[in-house]
Amino acid sequence: LKPQRLEDFCEHPASGKGLRWCQHSFRKRLEDGGDVELSWRMKADPESILSLDTEAEQGVRVLKCDPGQLELELPVSHARHAAPGQ
Repeated sequence: LKPQRLEDFCEHPASGKGLRWCQHSFRKRLEDGGDVELSWRMKADPESILSLDTEAEQGVRVLKCDPGQLELELPVSHARHAAPGQ
């Protein structure tokens, strides 16, 4: 399975930004015959969330991850996530 962007699972906002409902359900039959099923739903602003697993393709890189420090390399397109208060 490849990580997917949160926006892919969110309703289209009426105003263009802000909180909206996001949800997804997934079901898979495993090779051993077992079944895996996962469903989730949340209200979030996907534009305010930086998903490190999906944005690597866009140039986002984790440079350092320690208990008290996270150092990222962000392209200009993602710089808003590093603004104070974000």
